[in-house]
Amino acid sequence: MKTLTNLLLGALLCAGFVEAKSFSGSRPNIILVMTDDQGYGDLSCNGHPYIKTPHIDRFREQSTRFEDFHVSSSCAPFGLELCCAARARCV
Repeated sequence: MKTLTNLLLGALLCAGFVEAKSFSGSRPNIILVMTDDQGYGDLSCNGHPYIKTPHIDRFREQSTRFEDFHVSSSCAPFGLELCCAARARCV
């Protein structure tokens, strides 16, 4: 019984490595869109009556959206690093 258990465990471990190796070449497509001083209602897809943003609306329909999030001022250095491609403590 112990030999069978060890054999099954070894087969599962090998199968996991084979599966992980087959996906190692593919990379996810991630696009991070950051805007400054933009409110929720400043896009036509969110109901703005005058501003028309058809390309952003189409991009929004095809994307994953995070609509319930909260930030504090402690994230300001991280935003500075993303915008300037520099370390915040060096700026």
